[in-house]
Parts: sequence; C-alpha cells; structure tokens
Amino acid sequence: MREGMYGPMHWLDDRHVTALLAPYICDGWDTGDYARFADLSGEEARRLRTLLPPLARDDRQNNAPRISDLLRAATRIDGLTLEGYVIRAPRWDERVSIDTVCVPESAIIAHTGRPIDDASCPAYEHWLALAQVLGLGADAVPPDEMRFLVRDSSSTRWWWAWWD
Repeated sequence: MREGMYGPMHWLDDRHVTALLAPYICDGWDTGDYARFADLSGEEARRLRTLLPPLARDDRQNNAPRISDLLRAATRIDGLTLEGYVIRAPRWDERVSIDTVCVPESAIIAHTGRPIDDASCPAYEHWLALAQVLGLGADAVPPDEMRFLVRDSSSTRWWWAWWD
C-alpha cells in the first residue's frame, strides 16, 4: 500500500475519521478530495484526537497551533468550536487540518477575571489571553485574523481566530 504524508493512503477512512467528521462537513464545500468542516467540539474532538495517526497529531495549518492542542482545548472548554478542512485520498497529503477556533467570550472572562475592553479589541493582548485559555505555549503564533462576533440569536459574543 502506498504511503501518504501521515500514513498509508486512505487512513481517513480506515480509522473512521471521515465518518466522524461527516456531520460537520459544510454544505457546498465537499468537492471530493477537499471538504470544509465546522462546529467540531467536545466529545467528537476528543474522539478525533484518538483516531489521528501520531504524525497527524502534530499537523499545523501554516502557523496555527498543533491540531492536538486545539482538539484538547475543545474537550476542556465548554462551547469552543473548531473549523478546518479534510484532504482525502487519492491525494498524497491526506489529512485533517484546523485553521479556525471560536471561543465563547465567557471562557475568556472566566480565565482573565475581568471584562473585555471593547475600545481596544482585538489587540495582541487579546491573543495572549486566548492563547492562555487554549493552553498554548509561549511559542504559539498569533492568528492571521481575530475578531469578535455574535454567532446565534443570543447576545453571546465569541472570539474568532483564523490562521491562513
């Protein structure tokens, strides 16, 4: 069997990763060998982490944190969701990558113990707080974009970070 970037070709199917991610695939983004997913969190994030081959656990979408670190954060932080994409066989670079994290502002406030200063948002200090909440090391690279948004009909704000 031919080897891919992180293991034998078709490891996404052999390890049941494709089935796990199927409910999270975004409409209109499944083009065969490439598909975007969104809203991955909690127990599914924990399961995905265990299904990934060891080499794939270190995958980083460009300068994003390691996928294993983001999956671990999603299992610890209530409401945190992850977005990214899947590259499937027959491509040699078969993988799961995470490029976006969305954290409820309440998790940040619980960590910092203080309300968010809207006048300076988002700033580098906000990235530092987010990195701490996510459990990332000092070598973590800030996202290419970061903003605050409301995702549903409630007034709950979310911290959204994306690495290109």
